[in-house]
Amino acid sequence: MKNRHKNYDEYYLKFKNGEQKRFMRLVKEKIFCSWDKLANFLGISRGMIFLYLSEKSKLPKTYFEKMIKTSNFDPNNFKFKIVPYPINGTAKIPNKLTSELSEFVGVMLGDGNINKGNYQITVSGSSIDGSYITEYIPKLIRNLFSKQASFIKTSNNGLACRFSTKKVCDFLISDMKISSPKKNSVIPKEFFKNKHILKFCVRGLFDTDGGLHRHHKNSAQLQFTNKSYLLIYSLRKALIRLGFRPSEIVPYSKNRAIFQLYLFGQEVRKYFKKIGSSNPKNNFKFKMWIKTGTVPLNRETYSQFNELK
Repeated sequence: MKNRHKNYDEYYLKFKNGEQKRFMRLVKEKIFCSWDKLANFLGISRGMIFLYLSEKSKLPKTYFEKMIKTSNFDPNNFKFKIVPYPINGTAKIPNKLTSELSEFVGVMLGDGNINKGNYQITVSGSSIDGSYITEYIPKLIRNLFSKQASFIKTSNNGLACRFSTKKVCDFLISDMKISSPKKNSVIPKEFFKNKHILKFCVRGLFDTDGGLHRHHKNSAQLQFTNKSYLLIYSLRKALIRLGFRPSEIVPYSKNRAIFQLYLFGQEVRKYFKKIGSSNPKNNFKFKMWIKTGTVPLNRETYSQFNELK
């Protein structure tokens, strides 16, 4: 089997109809008290568990082996075939640092996730991000890694873009230093040597884990929020390196384990001129602020920002 599928990054199990659900229920009943505990054991979301239970998604071979080991079930008691996935071939790895790669690293540092258990790379967004998640991020993935992304709905009416490949996971972790979980991840030191490269990483960070908001009635602020102080500190250094005057790092008022960083007023104008955004939501809000003097709220943006395209 190794020779037959040597160009593929991951293997999945194709169960006989109903067998995948039966297997997962047996494991849950024998070892775990709830689906939440099984999800934590596998390092995935509860929603992903139910995609496997509904058999809408194939179970990765790595997950199957992990559950077999902990439950001590005989794999021969279940009917399945091992199949390669994805079917669109092996991934490529960029051979040089480009603005696209830098932006993708920023995206991953913001709202990205690497699951080492099934070599899955996910970028999450809210419904207001729209084409940024469904078109722009998949285009980056195709250009950089020659992979086709798929989409899943997440909690709170969100949407996630994902693809699976061991090769890219290893590259992002070893070369780009993106840890999983990301509490120790920072903007790579190499990026600071080139301001052009650095600004695209900052763009990716703000487009995913930041946002343009109303400060006062007629003033704006760019806000970045993250649980990792190290990442916030790294971003602040990057902004200063690029000639900005960011605020001090402050704890989020509702949760002091979350940290925030801001750009205010003219610094916002400077940001959009010098760094810009690939997220249509942010560009719409900025244009409306320039036009009307007021940054629209998210609920106003949902129904309006497509009109500016």
